[in-house]
Amino acid sequence: MKILSIIVLTYNHQDFIRENLEGIFMQKVDFPIELIICDDKSTDNTDAVIREALKDAPAHITVKYTAHTTNLGATPNFYFALKQVTGTYIAFCEGDDYWTDPQKLQMEYDFLENHADYALVFHQATNVSPYP
Repeated sequence: MKILSIIVLTYNHQDFIRENLEGIFMQKVDFPIELIICDDKSTDNTDAVIREALKDAPAHITVKYTAHTTNLGATPNFYFALKQVTGTYIAFCEGDDYWTDPQKLQMEYDFLENHADYALVFHQATNVSPYP
C-alpha cells in the first residue's frame, strides 16, 4: 500500500493550526498517512496548540512533528520537511489553511492511482481571510 505524506509548515499560526489539523484528522482514506509538521520556532503558542491537538490524531496517521529550536526561514523549513517524506504522494496544507471535505485526499489519491499520466492534482479553494 502506498503512503501519502502531508506537509504542514507553520509559523505563528496559533489561531489557525488546530483547524488545520482537524481538517487532516477528519480525512476518510483507505491508505496510511504520514503527517509531517514543521514549526519554524513560532513565538506564539503554536507549539502548545499542536501538541494538544496531536492527542486526537487517528491511528492511520503517523505524525512526525519538529519544533525547530531556531528559526530556519520559510524555504529552509520547506526543504527540511521535504527531506522527512517517505510517501509516494505528497499533499501540502499550510498551517493557516484547512481542508473541509473529508474525502479530499481519497479522491486525489484515487485519481492519481488511476491516471498514471498525471503528476499533480489541485482543487477549488476559497479565501476566507478578512484581508484583501
